[in-house]
This record gives sequence, C-alpha cells and structure tokens, in this order.
Amino acid sequence: MVARLQTLLDHPAPVVAPGVADTLAALAAERAGFQALFVSGSAVAQAHLGRPDIGVTDANLLTDVTRRIVERVGIPVCADIDTGFGNAFNVYQTVRAMTLVGAACVQMEDQQTVKRTSQAVERPLIPLPDMLTKLRAAQDARGDSELLISARTDARYTEGVGSAIERAAAFAEAGADLVFVEGLQNAQEREALKRTLPADVPRVFNTAILETPDAESVSVAASEGYRLILTPTLTTRAAVASMTQSLAELAGRCPEGSVKAGAAEPTSDVSIVIGAADHLQRAKQWELTHE
Repeated sequence: MVARLQTLLDHPAPVVAPGVADTLAALAAERAGFQALFVSGSAVAQAHLGRPDIGVTDANLLTDVTRRIVERVGIPVCADIDTGFGNAFNVYQTVRAMTLVGAACVQMEDQQTVKRTSQAVERPLIPLPDMLTKLRAAQDARGDSELLISARTDARYTEGVGSAIERAAAFAEAGADLVFVEGLQNAQEREALKRTLPADVPRVFNTAILETPDAESVSVAASEGYRLILTPTLTTRAAVASMTQSLAELAGRCPEGSVKAGAAEPTSDVSIVIGAADHLQRAKQWELTHE
C-alpha cells in the first residue's frame, strides 16, 4: 500500500488527497474515486474532541484514527503528525507507530510543540537544526519500510518567504521525500520555491491557503506542478453543513416544547459549532489572571 503512493507521485497527474477525520469520511472519499487520503490533525481535533487545532490532539489519537482508516480503505493514507509531539525521541516513537499501522506517509512540521496559550493559533518555530534532527529521527523510525516523510515549514508566517524557502531546501537536502511550505502568498512565491527545490522533490499544496473553492485551488496547484494536493477541511465543512441543516429541519418539525426555541441557524463553519472563539478567549483569561 505504501509503495502505491510513490507510484502515484511518479505519475504525471497530481495526487489529490481529501482531508478526513474518520473512517466514514475516508470511505466516502474512496467511493468518490480519490486515490489517496490525508488524516488532517485539525479535522481530527474538531471531529473527535470538538476543539480547534490548538495542540490538544496527541500521537495516540492520530495513530488510532489512522489505523482504523487504513483497515477499511484500499488506498494510501497520509497522516498529519503535527510536530511529532515532542523532541526527536517522540518523533521516532510517533513515526514508528504510524509505520506499524500502515500509513503511507507522515507529515511533520517545524512549529514548537509546546506553546504559550496566547500562541495557540500562532506558529512559533523550532531552530532549523532541531527540525533536521527530528527529520533524521523520522527516517530512522521508518526502518526499511516504504513510508514517505513530508517535511513542512510554517516559516512564511513568522520569518518570511526567504526563510521558508531556505528551510524547504534544507529539508530536501536532508532527504525529505516531500516538501511542504505552508502559507506562500502568491504565484511568484510559489515559483521561487519551485526554482529552488530539486525537480525530483515533490511539493505539497494546501488548498485552504488560496481561500477559493477547493476545485479551483486544485486546478491552480496542478498547473504549478504540485504533486500532492491536500484539501484538509473539505469533508468536515461538508459534514457540518449537512448535519446542521438536517437537524434544523428536524427541529422545525418537532412538537412544541420538545426543542429549545431560538436554535442556531445551519452553518458550514466548523469553528462556530465547536466554539473555537470561546476556547481562545478562555486561554486569554488564564494568562490575564496572572498579569
């Protein structure tokens, strides 16, 4: 199964991997004809914990979700492992576990694992040498398996495009199988990345960055030569839109008094349903209490 992902990447057409949070979404994506899946860390936090992507998921949860999906689908499954959940030792353990459950690829980012609560939605980075150490640990952990390692940098948000491209080049030189620079702002920045990386290193694209419909973003990424295209939030947004609409219709037909009046309107905004703003406000209050 893992070998098939590399085979797909070697084909001319890009690999489009919908983000999924559970086995039902994975089966739906496979049924729709997609040839790979992406277990999105943010989607898992939203669907399984009802919380935003603020570092509350852990290796055990993501590994278990990935295992359940791998058991039921017949296509490669790529798994988000966040920062590897700690230092190089934690990375080794996390990647080893993902290898054993049959993941085809793991994606690891260069953000700090432990952040101040006020930085929950920010992207503070670890030093580049530390990330390269973690990358070597991941490579050791996969052993002689064919697990692919995707190295992601979020440097564009905090240090600028130059640092982001520099880190991406270092990841490629260190042997990352795929390289993912999150947050590039325009076609010029993406072209600069393409010119810098070796032609045989596949680049990863997140459709959410363009803030356009996923299908349009996929077309842009494909035209720019990206090999793995992720749509991390598509299935959770679709699920929330369908669920809230169906529940609202049912509530409107229930006997008087059986459902609370003034119910919320249907929405596709996952952050509203999980109360993301409340979580972030609570964290702010925790810090203000000690000032």
